[in-house]
Amino acid sequence: MCLGITLLGGVSLAQENATGARERALANCPSAVPGAVTRVRDVPGGVQVTVRASNRFAVKQIRLRARQNLRPRRPSSPLVEHTGRATGGGRIGYCPLVRGYTRATVRNLPDGATVTVRPIDRRDLALLRKTARERAAALRGVL
Repeated sequence: MCLGITLLGGVSLAQENATGARERALANCPSAVPGAVTRVRDVPGGVQVTVRASNRFAVKQIRLRARQNLRPRRPSSPLVEHTGRATGGGRIGYCPLVRGYTRATVRNLPDGATVTVRPIDRRDLALLRKTARERAAALRGVL
């Protein structure tokens, strides 16, 4: 039996995490850069997703993708689906940078970037933390 709770935008918790066909192979996700290592840890009011790599090209890509994720992700159509082209609003997918109901800031590191993600509504904090960790763990089997 699968229960789904409908959230804002018509996306259910069952669709929240690790869904979609990966049409663009996580091209927007810094954690998907070849050689990237991702760590998720709790910070006051959110999570910190740190993505690091050992080569200059990977570091550049991590920073670029992290900054791209700061842009608002609003579905481009009424149909909410994961396509890798912002049609899911950032709520649906595999990237540990959970979007859609969050705000994020990026700080460059010498070997990558740290993205601090906080929910807009504090009641979503537990969901954000759970989703970010699940997505980071799931990437090992996806990439």
